[in-house]
Amino acid sequence: MQTPLETPVRELMSKPAIMVAPTDSLAEAYQRLLDAGISSLAVVEGGALVGVVSRTDLLRAGRRSGATMGHSGDARHVILEFPKNSVGEIMTRDVCTVTGDASIASASKSMSENHVHRAFVQDGTSLLGVFSTLDVIRALKDQPAKEPISEFMSAPITVVDVEQTIATAVDKLEASRVTGLIVVENEWPVGVFTQVEALAARELAEGTLVEEAMDPALICMPVSTRIHRAAQQALRMRVRRIVASENRHMRGILSGLDFAKYAARGA
Repeated sequence: MQTPLETPVRELMSKPAIMVAPTDSLAEAYQRLLDAGISSLAVVEGGALVGVVSRTDLLRAGRRSGATMGHSGDARHVILEFPKNSVGEIMTRDVCTVTGDASIASASKSMSENHVHRAFVQDGTSLLGVFSTLDVIRALKDQPAKEPISEFMSAPITVVDVEQTIATAVDKLEASRVTGLIVVENEWPVGVFTQVEALAARELAEGTLVEEAMDPALICMPVSTRIHRAAQQALRMRVRRIVASENRHMRGILSGLDFAKYAARGA
């Protein structure tokens, strides 16, 4: 009998893949990400997959541009500004790909080893769709597990205080090379500040507090919670990050890639 992790990725992938051309502007790419509510775009030229452009790429490009602007004293001084580069100039060329027949476990292993949140699904040179860590979480909700989230969580947690500025938060995102920060108040998590919030807040005054830009959607769970229950809650609450706690202390964080690390064990 086939287990959820043995299911071919073609059965859970998102399709079609949202595409962008190497010649498109960064502003066009960002708008396409925003409209589709996704984190990355397939870069296609002549019908072939030549790269991927993600929120990480846009944030890094925009941060470099904004950092060179200088302080004008203007209350609307931007934190991020997209340079006039094309998508092809900042895209990542080394793309994680799998076939449609690949199992969820083997695709999870590829994503985990490459430290990426999605794999593009191909049949030869034809782009079929995208398999993401969100799809991994969907599969895991139906895979009863004994393992607690403490075995797969990432630690330590990178945090930002609710009263710090979004400029500080963006600096921390870049310096720590993570996709999201846990926002804390009195050392307890109250929200998240991710690349989504950083890009959405790029035209706010640099002194704006994190509290005004953060996403309050967050789940805290005991470190002993079984991983499939964490997946069920994450899907039900529509959150991508779970804080693992013990005696009201944060011990680690479970993100999409941590779920993929667990799923990869079945490969």
